[in-house]
Amino acid sequence: MVGCVTKLTLRVADGKTVKTWDEPFELVSATGTLSQTGCHVHISASNQEGITYGGHLKEGCLVGTTVELVIAVFEDIEYYREPDEQTGYEELVVRKL
Repeated sequence: MVGCVTKLTLRVADGKTVKTWDEPFELVSATGTLSQTGCHVHISASNQEGITYGGHLKEGCLVGTTVELVIAVFEDIEYYREPDEQTGYEELVVRKL
C-alpha cells in the first residue's frame, strides 16, 4: 500500500495507546491480512519532516489524494480468526482448503 492520508490513526507498540495525527502523511509501506472475520494491518507513514511512524492501522484515517492497495488472493487458503485461550486474543488461523 502506498498513497497519502490527511489524518493518521495508529495503535502503537504498547498495544493499548491509539494516536491520531491531523496532518499530511505519505504511506510508505503496509503489510497484513484481510479476511471476512477481521483484518490486521500494520503501516509506516512519514510526515512533512520525513519523520516516520508505524503501528497497527486503526479506523479514522482519511485518504488524501489516493491510496493504492494491492491484495493477493489465495484460492486454496482460508484465513480466519478464532479465540486463543492462551493469549486471550483472536488469533490468525491459516487453513489449506
